[in-house]
Amino acid sequence: SVFPNSKSLSFDGTDEYVSVPFELPTGTWTVSQWIRINDTSASDDLYVWDSRDASHTSGNIMHPVKASSSTYKNRWWNAGAFRISPTTEYAIGLWQHVVFVKDGETGTMYVDGASVGTATGFSTTADNAPNMSIGARYSNLNNIPMQFDELAIWNTALDADAVSALYNSGLPTDVSVDSGDYDVSAGLQGWWRMGDATEPAADGITGGNKLFIFDQ
Repeated sequence: SVFPNSKSLSFDGTDEYVSVPFELPTGTWTVSQWIRINDTSASDDLYVWDSRDASHTSGNIMHPVKASSSTYKNRWWNAGAFRISPTTEYAIGLWQHVVFVKDGETGTMYVDGASVGTATGFSTTADNAPNMSIGARYSNLNNIPMQFDELAIWNTALDADAVSALYNSGLPTDVSVDSGDYDVSAGLQGWWRMGDATEPAADGITGGNKLFIFDQ
């Protein structure tokens, strides 16, 4: 059957954000999401998500920056520094699949199924907050106009083959079951479908995997 995906969260860049009740681990994890940046400013710093709060300030941020009014560059901030900051510019208004894989002190960023940078020096004691802010810096600051979809988090470092399978030639796929090179569903900790879920919109634990599926 065709995997349903017709909805996403839309942020106006003025006062909208979402708080996801999940604390990123300090050591090893993977975060996957589909984003569509709609910011037309020339030089804004953008907060797709922020794992910090006022009491936890050394966590992780998916923190792109505008390169021009029509392009932007992806960046990954961790514990006080931009650990991965590729120079590739991407056009606004287009969907992208972006994955952050953190394996201890090493991080890798993937865009549309391909690695765009790997670096060492990541903190293994980063102080992530109990919640992730999507669409803004924590405390609802620096809001970003964008669309956001299919947030998934694992407690393991996905390899390149698994990330490529997730990209699936540009079509979101079911991350709750193993298929082909994607064989790490047992490590899935949270999956937020942003409107396409068929399960009840409530916190739930499936087996021992803490699988939370929200329909927002």
